[in-house]
Amino acid sequence: MVSGLLEIEDLKVEFPSPHGLVKAVDGIAYTIDPGETVALMRESGCGKSMSALAVLGLVPPPRRDPSTFWLEPPNRNEPTKAPAPAPSGPNR
Repeated sequence: MVSGLLEIEDLKVEFPSPHGLVKAVDGIAYTIDPGETVALMRESGCGKSMSALAVLGLVPPPRRDPSTFWLEPPNRNEPTKAPAPAPSGPNR
């Protein structure tokens, strides 16, 4: 059972490049409880925006997003597994 409203475990976002896979986000985890406010703070280029875009399903293609996360909707007893968006573009 999910303990928070949103639970992220081992979030990864990767992009193919001519020199191999670029890891934009590599294994972050956090939980947001109901009524909680969260701020992601770190140095420039560490993956804050890509993390937020991945959770919202808005990572631009081509990308490889092997992560999944759990979302506990308000007033529900069962958690919903929110799958990562399907890969698109030439490097599926």
